[in-house]
Amino acid sequence: WADYRCRNGHFIFVAVEDQALKGFAAGMEASDVEPGAGLLDSLHVEADSRGHGIGKRLIGAVAGHLWQKGIGRMAITVIEGNDAALAVYEHLGARRIGHRPCSYGAAVREIVLRWDELDRLRTT
Repeated sequence: WADYRCRNGHFIFVAVEDQALKGFAAGMEASDVEPGAGLLDSLHVEADSRGHGIGKRLIGAVAGHLWQKGIGRMAITVIEGNDAALAVYEHLGARRIGHRPCSYGAAVREIVLRWDELDRLRTT
């Protein structure tokens, strides 16, 4: 993750509680997923911490960072079949805008989602 964070336009937010890592979100100010939009590149919340708003706050932190940089939209890709993740992102206002081959292998496809109003989603 240190290498990721050192790349231009890449950033990471972490959620810590009682000195324990509860989750993280990684973002990019630009990507080839959706031209002109930032990217929520990765989101993870520890299993025992899910359902407490940590993921929502991490997503909001990424959105806030992008919004402060003048970027008004944010995309994310989700592997087809990950219905739980799709439900979370759509509940938070993301909408499906397409599909693409998965970077992990051509046999798997990703669904591309996008938020168009980051000022409503941001927490920073």
